[in-house]
Parts: sequence; C-alpha cells; structure tokens
Amino acid sequence: MSRGDGPRYLRLEDLLDLVLRLQASTLGLTLDEIAQEYGVSRRKAERMRDAIDRVFGLEALQSDIDRKKRWRLRDRRVPQLAHLTAAEIGALEAAARLAGQDGRKDHAALLHGLRLKLEAALRPEVAMRLAPDVEALVEAEGVAMRAGPRPSIRLEVVDALREAILARRKVRVHHRARGRQELRIHKIHPYGFLFGSRHYLVAWSRPAGRYLLYALPAIERVEVLEEAYDADPDFDLRRFAENSFGVFQEPPVEAVWRFRPDVAPEARKFRFHPRQEMEEEPDGSLLVRFRAGGLLEMAWHLFTWGASVEVVAPLRLRELLVRLLEEALASHGGRTA
Repeated sequence: MSRGDGPRYLRLEDLLDLVLRLQASTLGLTLDEIAQEYGVSRRKAERMRDAIDRVFGLEALQSDIDRKKRWRLRDRRVPQLAHLTAAEIGALEAAARLAGQDGRKDHAALLHGLRLKLEAALRPEVAMRLAPDVEALVEAEGVAMRAGPRPSIRLEVVDALREAILARRKVRVHHRARGRQELRIHKIHPYGFLFGSRHYLVAWSRPAGRYLLYALPAIERVEVLEEAYDADPDFDLRRFAENSFGVFQEPPVEAVWRFRPDVAPEARKFRFHPRQEMEEEPDGSLLVRFRAGGLLEMAWHLFTWGASVEVVAPLRLRELLVRLLEEALASHGGRTA
C-alpha cells in the first residue's frame, strides 16, 4: 500500500488499516508510531486518531516502559473489518509446505492448523467463494527442491522443549551425537531454537558453564523436570545468533569481503549479516563488513561466489579457503572421466 503525506491522508484504506492495527494491538499505538507507519505528520496522525475515535471509540493507555501515551480500540471486537483473501490463505499453505520440506514438521502442523481455523471462522458463502482461488494459488506456489539432508525432528521432542521453555523448567535430553553410538543424557536449561540448514536447541549447560547447541534431530527423548531455573535476563537469542555467520559458535572476527564490479549489484541484495555495512569502491567493487564467528560456514558460502569475491579479512579465513581448495584439488584434480 502506497502511503503519502498528501491531501488524501484520510483515505478509507489507511483508516481501515489503522483500525485493524489498533484492534490487534494489546499495548496500543503512539501518535509517533502512527505517523511513521503512514508517512504523515504528527498533526495528521492526530486527525486520523480522532476520526477513528468518533466512529469506534478509543481508550488511552500510559506505558510503564517509556511513559508515552498509547491508543487502542475501546471495544476490540469490531466485526467484519478484516476479510481473509485467497492469497493470504495460500501463503499459509505455501509456508507450511516449505517448513515440512525443511524438516520442521511441528511448524508445518501449526501452520496447517492455523489455516483450518481461519477457514472455519469464515462464513460458509465466503469459504465457498474463496476455495477455488485458494486451491489454484496453492497449486501455483511451487516449493523448489533444495539439495541436502532433510533432518527428521520428533514432534514430541519439540513440544516438550517448548513447554519447558515457556515454564522455565529444566530438562533432561537424551542426545545421540552424530557419528557416535552411545546415547548421552544432559541436564540443561532450554532457552530457544535456531533454525537453518540444520536445526538446534540453545541451552545453558551448568557443567560446561556456557550456552551450547544441541542438534534437534539427535535428541531422541526429553524429560521435563519439576525443577525450575531462573532465566538469565541478559541472554538474548538474537544477539547469540548474530555472533556467528551460521550456527557454529566461536569468537567473532572482523570480516571484510570484496565483490567484483560485475557481481556487486547482486551481492548488494544479500543480507550476509544483520549488522553488515556495505561500501561501494571507485571501480564499482562492493565491500561488505561485519563481525561474526563461524569461519567454516563463511567458507562454504564464499565457494558459491567462486572467483567473484575476495576475502580481505580475516587472514585465517583466506587460509581456510586455500586449504579447502587444496584438499578438493588433491581429491579431484588428477582424475579424468
């Protein structure tokens, strides 16, 4: 939706969109948030708020966190404003299929369940009208096959871990590490999940004295204990993940990559790291800088760019790339078909 600060700031679609946001928000919205979202001045944000207040009624809230005044609908049961579209339902189904392909059967089941609940809430005549379009869109939403293993995660394992995370309860996980026959039992404090090409549980290990990653497919059973733990208020899962280029946790380094001018436009579209910085050089090359660990995963990704990228820093990453190339050459260089 295109939003501007012109004379049509009271467009019906903007006002209805704001009503839905005020209806869905538990904490409410500030005038600054409304102005920023719709690209209008604070004064015009006030007039949008007043227009909705006259029709639906708003209540003002005082935030205990930032002391700012917020507004939300006084009666949050405004009917028939939000109408599901076939595209929205189809997008849910496509996301469920993708989650299933990635081995996240639990996530796929949740998305399928959400689709069914949404469709059940529709009036019969609306559901019948949308059904053909939904099926057509689902058929048109192909999920591309991606090479690689498909980790199999037990639904009961993820359900038990989610229960423990919400209740802040310690768990015993029965874990069989890759390449090992013996089953090991770890008593840990579960904090969250990291999903990617491989899926992991992030948990605090008292014996190790640090946060560790446990491969979810390797967890065969989970025991949720009655014993509670005090969550570390300073732990942030997002910051934990940002310490690494992938999931392997190691001390972060300053990474600087230079992409050749012919691939710079494509590289600019990539998000290599949440805190990356990009700088265009006079010859059209693109410098990408960020701080993270995970040199091996960086090397794996850099191979996909071939000779189009140069590692400026760190030196250890350059050396790792050379070593991996030498090993590959030793294995394949002298062979002919």
